Amino acid sequence: DPELKDQYIVIGAHYDHLGVKKGQIYNGADDNASGSAAVIEIARALCANRDKLKRTVVIAAFDAEELGLYGSNALADRMLGEDGLDVRLMMSVDMVGWYRATNSLTLQGVATIKDSRRVLNSEKLNLKLKNFEWSPVTATDTEGFAKRQVPTLAISTGIKSPYHKPEDDADLIDYEGLDKVTDYLTDLTMDV
Repeated sequence: DPELKDQYIVIGAHYDHLGVKKGQIYNGADDNASGSAAVIEIARALCANRDKLKRTVVIAAFDAEELGLYGSNALADRMLGEDGLDVRLMMSVDMVGWYRATNSLTLQGVATIKDSRRVLNSEKLNLKLKNFEWSPVTATDTEGFAKRQVPTLAISTGIKSPYHKPEDDADLIDYEGLDKVTDYLTDLTMDV
């Protein structure tokens, strides 16, 4: 769109995890291979429908989230500081592989988005809409954007998985639920 193409939507996920600690491998299937896989699929679907997008969508894979949100903060600094871009929404997809266990997809930050309750709905998923992100324990890659007054959504199925444990493995992921979450986020991006 000639007018809206200079407005940006950022969709990101961190791909780092804890690595090896005391000889044990921490694979991070839910935290955050699930979010990374979802973002790759969202990108594929958006690319297939790129002629229907009005705003520019930036797909981001962040490193060093576990160490202190360094990757996403660097992107926020670049986009909003150096480049002065008009970012209208940032969505962080973090731990979305346990839908069946939690029976909900949580979207934190809905109060930062105008008319969010109208836009954020689903017939296929049980959504938990939370006005803001409050917990420093669950801080995610939205932080650098939120601090600069960009509307943000932190998207997760929660921390019922073996969060930050070596048992966070691929065989525990709810792939059917992950597919539904990915479809929902693709549709949401198209709507926005």
